[in-house]
Amino acid sequence: MNLRSGDLRTAQSNYNRILGAGYDAHTTMLLLGRATEKPDFVDVGEVYLTRMIALGKVRSIGDLLQIRGIHTKRLSGIVEALAAVDVDGLLAELEAGGEGEEDGAGEFEETEVPGDTFEISGGGSCWCGPDAAAIGWIPYYINFGWMRASIGDNAYTRHPNAGALDTVFDSGNQPPPDSFGGADAFRRYLDDYDFRAALYIRNVKLCGCGSGERRLTYNYFTRGGYTPVRVLLAPNTKATITHCAGVEAPGIETEWGGDDVTIRLWIRFKLGGLTNFGSWVMTGEWAPWAWMQMDYIIDCSGRVRIEFRGSYIPSQSFYVGWSKVATRSMLNNNKARIDGFLTAGDCQTPPGGLHLSHPARAIPCDEDDSEA
Repeated sequence: MNLRSGDLRTAQSNYNRILGAGYDAHTTMLLLGRATEKPDFVDVGEVYLTRMIALGKVRSIGDLLQIRGIHTKRLSGIVEALAAVDVDGLLAELEAGGEGEEDGAGEFEETEVPGDTFEISGGGSCWCGPDAAAIGWIPYYINFGWMRASIGDNAYTRHPNAGALDTVFDSGNQPPPDSFGGADAFRRYLDDYDFRAALYIRNVKLCGCGSGERRLTYNYFTRGGYTPVRVLLAPNTKATITHCAGVEAPGIETEWGGDDVTIRLWIRFKLGGLTNFGSWVMTGEWAPWAWMQMDYIIDCSGRVRIEFRGSYIPSQSFYVGWSKVATRSMLNNNKARIDGFLTAGDCQTPPGGLHLSHPARAIPCDEDDSEA
C-alpha cells in the first residue's frame, strides 16, 4: 500500500488545525485517535507523528518516510484515517464538552467470594484479616525541564529516547492520598480517573481451622485506569479536559497450603499509546502489558503477610487497613529496567518483581460477623 501525496497533505492540515486550536501534540493525537475509532492510530501515530512533528524533527508527514525502520503499510493506514477526520465536527464537539463513550466510568463493582473451602483436620475459630489495596500511577511532570528542576537528572532524562519518555510523564497523575476511609472512599477516588490501575482485597475471613473443613470468604476488586487528555492553556500551563480509558485483564485464584491460604489477585493493563511511543522507536514492537499483583496470605494462627508485586513501570502505592504503607516509585528505575519494559515485546509480561512484603495480624472474629 502506498502513501498518497494528497492524503499526506490533508493529514498534515488536519493535524495542524487541531494543534492550532490550542491542544498540545499528544492531546491532538489522542483526540484524532478517538475521532477515527482506529485503536492503533494513537499508538503508531504518537510514535511517528507526535514524536517527530512535535519535536520539530520533520516539516511534513511525507518526511516521515525517511525515518529508519518505518512500517509503510501501517503508516499509510494511519495517514488515510487522519486525512478523513471531520476536524470541524471534532472541534465543535470539544467546544460543546462532548467526551465520547470511552471516557465513561461505567459500573465497577467488587466481587464477593462466599465460600472457598479446603478439607483439613484441626480446631475451630475464625480470623479476620486487614483490608489491602494498591494503586498504579505515573508521576506528572509537564516536561523534563520541570523534572530536572524538581528532582534532578535521572535515567529517564538521560535516556536515548528521552523525547518519547517525556510524553509519558506529561500524561501522568497526582500522587494518591496517604489514606482512605474504606472501600467506598477508595472507589470514589478512582472515579476521578487519576490512576493507571487499582485493586483491593477486603473482608478476608478464614474459619474452621480446628474443624474438618476450613472456609475462606473475601471480597475483591480490580479496575483499569485512564490516560489524561490535556490542553495547553499557556506556556507550562495545562488543563485536563478528559480521560481515555485503558485496556485491562484481571485475574484471581486461591492456593491452599498446610496451615495457610493465599489469595492471589492481579491485573494486567496497557498504559496507553504513550508507552508504545518509546517501545516502537527502539524495537519496532508494541509495548508490553504493565502488571500489578497482590498475594494475601493468612494462616490458622492469625498471621498475615501481604506481598505486592508488579512491573517496574508504573509507580505503585500500597495500602493495608486503608493507610499507605509504602510506594514503589518508577523514578527509581535505572536504564536497564526502563529498557526491559520498553523492549519486552508485543503484549508480553515485562520484567518486575516483589516490591513489598508487609507483615500484618488478623483478629479473632465470629463466622457470622457482618462485613466491615
